[in-house]
Amino acid sequence: MAKKTRVQKYIERSITNKTLEQYNGRIIQLQRFLTDNGEEALTTENFAAFLETLQARTRNTSRSTAEGYRAAILFHQRTYGLWTEDGIWADTWTCKKMIAGYSYAGKTQGRPRGQVTSEMFQQMIQYARTHHSPYAPALEIGYRIALHPHQIVQLKKGDFNGETLLVPDKRSRSSNTLPPFTRKAVLDENARWILQSLETVRTGRYFNFDERQLRTVFKMIASALGWNTLEQKYDGPHCLRHGGMAHVDNILAAAGADLQTRNRVLQVSETTRRRYTKPNDQRK
Repeated sequence: MAKKTRVQKYIERSITNKTLEQYNGRIIQLQRFLTDNGEEALTTENFAAFLETLQARTRNTSRSTAEGYRAAILFHQRTYGLWTEDGIWADTWTCKKMIAGYSYAGKTQGRPRGQVTSEMFQQMIQYARTHHSPYAPALEIGYRIALHPHQIVQLKKGDFNGETLLVPDKRSRSSNTLPPFTRKAVLDENARWILQSLETVRTGRYFNFDERQLRTVFKMIASALGWNTLEQKYDGPHCLRHGGMAHVDNILAAAGADLQTRNRVLQVSETTRRRYTKPNDQRK
């Protein structure tokens, strides 16, 4: 790639380093696909062919994955002018509808993500403390505070002040006024005790592992405990956030909080709260 302009460097700063790395990694995969198939430029047509290849390799048609690739293409088209012979086609109605059609089978035939219930959580923690002890505190606070997996592994000394936890805010964008970090209320007393212990013994990051390693351990535990993966998928610690959302919502409801307060503390919309707290037997 040619030397970056000042404008391009500033545009790159408008997104997180992690997002930029993900975009660049996806572009490299697309470029490799073009080389393997003797193509010079990516178009809507051979992007669809790439998604078919991806589906054959991963055996699913995840909309979020497809949208992730479209977002990477769109960013590189707008920022660097890559693959723009036919204009910025990644932002067209045709490309968006193509992805909607591609992911339809996954939406109607795939398994919904499972929620780790309170009973499952107790089983998981007991097993983790015995067989995966370094990961047990991370799994526990992920559930008790309803954290995203990336928020768990980024925690470090100084993030907990006794009542709230400083975490990256996924809602933050260069196009809105939300700060990149937010303070999340810690209502669960056991979670407060764990965080205070980590604040006492850690000098830097709380955990010496990344999101991928945490996901691997979670899936190993789910397999060992024989969780029902025929009807729901337990594919990573994000399932803890689903169950944790119900856990924290129950704490708020027991304290007499109204729906508006519950959504504000959970930092989600009403639609998202209902979706996350939906029981497993109602997930389709």
